Amino acid sequence: MAVRVPGTASGAGFALYLCAGLLPWAAFSECILRGAYPFIENAPYLKKLPIPEQVFVAQNAVAATVFPAS
Repeated sequence: MAVRVPGTASGAGFALYLCAGLLPWAAFSECILRGAYPFIENAPYLKKLPIPEQVFVAQNAVAATVFPAS
């Protein structure tokens, strides 16, 4: 990359700086997008079993973190 971070001699500093913000944002965005659907997908379980709703949201958040969409 042609853009340089002040105080560094190589272009790798900007790539590291860019990834430091972009990767956490992508993970957060994926968790939010996946977190909208567990109530619809697991409606039969929520109606019949005494399971807290947070379990399904946490399951999708962990799945989004471990297995990101490609």
